[in-house]
Amino acid sequence: MKILDSFVRIGEQDIFIRARQMVKRSEVAIGMLDRVINESGGINGIAELKANSYLDMLDISKSITSGAIAPNLITDMLTLISLENNMVDTIFNVARSFDRFTIPETAARRFFKERILQASTLMHSSLDLLYKLHTISNVQKMRKYQQEISRMEEEGDEIKESMLSYAYNSRIAFKSFYHITNLAYLSDNVIDMCEDIADMYVSIMLSIAT
Repeated sequence: MKILDSFVRIGEQDIFIRARQMVKRSEVAIGMLDRVINESGGINGIAELKANSYLDMLDISKSITSGAIAPNLITDMLTLISLENNMVDTIFNVARSFDRFTIPETAARRFFKERILQASTLMHSSLDLLYKLHTISNVQKMRKYQQEISRMEEEGDEIKESMLSYAYNSRIAFKSFYHITNLAYLSDNVIDMCEDIADMYVSIMLSIAT
């Protein structure tokens, strides 16, 4: 089964291209996040991406509700664009949280940084698949990418749980506890959003094909 390009209207094609660009912006933001984690860059670049993403979301949403999208797709497309904007916003929150707090315990800091870098690697891989998902029309390939992103989300859950277990079972200061648990949830949220976006995108494309 394949979704034919002729099924997608010109206005819809434009929206999908812009949605793909929003995913690409998230990939750029993750690269900047890596530099924040490695203490070789600040959060200002991600803050700028966050602001641009929000403006794009407003503009794309206006196009969606102004007739560029078939009426039966409007709600789902608005949800998709909102999720893709929230992705950049959450990446910024991860970077800001990492940049704002320090962990005095050496062992806790080392453990924490290792796990965040592991989560970042999963973010890169998930976003790469998500971008590829936005470029294909073959349903079987879509399902394959969708399932792989879902598998990565499970790996992200494992990283989150290891961070939470460390925070709850170690004798660390409350500030360190708060820092680790907060980043555990924030970083996992990025990977969760990749799965949510993939599911929504596939659902939209299947709606167009049927």
